[in-house]
Amino acid sequence: MLPKSYDGDGRLRLPPKSRSPGGDRREPTVRELLGGRSPDRADALVLALHGWNWVRAYVAATRITRPLIW
Repeated sequence: MLPKSYDGDGRLRLPPKSRSPGGDRREPTVRELLGGRSPDRADALVLALHGWNWVRAYVAATRITRPLIW
């Protein structure tokens, strides 16, 4: 699991997948944080399903009647 990091405005920020030439060497990449492997389609699917289930649980718990996204 990736540690959460935030930018200067308090928004959730995902680290870069790989290092670009001349990129910032101080910030670890996603590949380094995941132990040398790169996220793939299966990882993306799992993260998408987790997000979908979280939204469904949040809506059920708070009884929101309007859509979360307009």
